Amino acid sequence: MMRRINAENVSLAMTLVIAAGAFVWSFAVVNELAAMAGQHRALAWIGPVLVDGAIIQATVAVAVASSGVGCPRRIRDSRVLLV
Repeated sequence: MMRRINAENVSLAMTLVIAAGAFVWSFAVVNELAAMAGQHRALAWIGPVLVDGAIIQATVAVAVASSGVGCPRRIRDSRVLLV
């Protein structure tokens, strides 16, 4: 049985492809920047992992906080816009 393609699945797939491309591009650029700044090539990969890892962690934290799962009631019920 074939699954129907819906807008939600297409949107999710496109988001994942764009995120993967942005991660690869960012990794390459920040890695090269670290090497140009004098960081040893064997350690230059740590820079992009820290930068992109922080972005991913913050995004997940906002998604979890806005869903209300595992959040204290005062945060879940607040009217503060999470950005």
